[in-house]
Amino acid sequence: MVLHSKRLVKTGAAAAIATVIFVFAAVKVEEWIRSRGTEVSALNRKSDAALAATASASAGSATRIIPQVAIGSFDSGVTKYSTIVEVVNTGDTDATVSGAFYKEDGNLSPVEMATNLKDHATFNGSLSSLTLSAGHLLLITGGTTPATTPTSGLIGWGKLITTGNVSISAFFELRDGTSGVLYSRVGVAASRPDLSSFLIPRVHTRSGLDIAFAVVNTGANPATITATLKDANGATLAKRSISMNGGTHQALFAHQFFSLGEESDERNYEYMIFNSNSPSFAAIALAFEGGTQTSFPVDPLQ
Repeated sequence: MVLHSKRLVKTGAAAAIATVIFVFAAVKVEEWIRSRGTEVSALNRKSDAALAATASASAGSATRIIPQVAIGSFDSGVTKYSTIVEVVNTGDTDATVSGAFYKEDGNLSPVEMATNLKDHATFNGSLSSLTLSAGHLLLITGGTTPATTPTSGLIGWGKLITTGNVSISAFFELRDGTSGVLYSRVGVAASRPDLSSFLIPRVHTRSGLDIAFAVVNTGANPATITATLKDANGATLAKRSISMNGGTHQALFAHQFFSLGEESDERNYEYMIFNSNSPSFAAIALAFEGGTQTSFPVDPLQ
């Protein structure tokens, strides 16, 4: 499902616009609330166990989530997404890094990822623990080379566990599938894995400006989170609860998620508050207008 698809002409840069919107809008609303009966695979459980062991054995460990990872083409090769993650050891001593990348259903991603380290040049799904020297940078990329670009586009999320003083940055690139010309680049903030309450501002117009958000249940068990849309005076405009199995990811536009009717052509300012009894969520938000995508704040409230 492509938001405002009737207003788009699928040629040149307009095709890029359609693809940008598709990456967030492809999931139908009912998929947010549909129960997922499939358990996380044994391979995935072993990976999580290994990451947990690494974290517990290392003093001062920290977990950060990349709540949205987009790799490959979603329009038969017209355009292509890549995701780039930079992990920098800003300290004076060695740091350790381990991690994993997942599909939306919580299973390990089958897409090969590349790094800038000779001893860990590529990996599939799980990144085994490695040592990052002081001042050094670990680069993790997907979709930047033919070897790391899947046949069909894949959306998911990533988890990194680190020790020491480490900075994590991530961004998406959207390029022409043939020429490689850049259409869009946007930074994606790493999220805490333990959110239970957070706020995302919303600005929107009927002509195509809206906020999209991605949410991950980082825990092992199912959890429910409730989103409330409020106007500038604090009045509730819409409310919806979603249940997600452990390790699963979902993303959608605010207009679709709340099943809103016709909205004004004028710019409107609202906000969304998310609350859960389970401190096991991670989230990001992006603003979309035409072919432009920009990062948007997610403010933890707990």
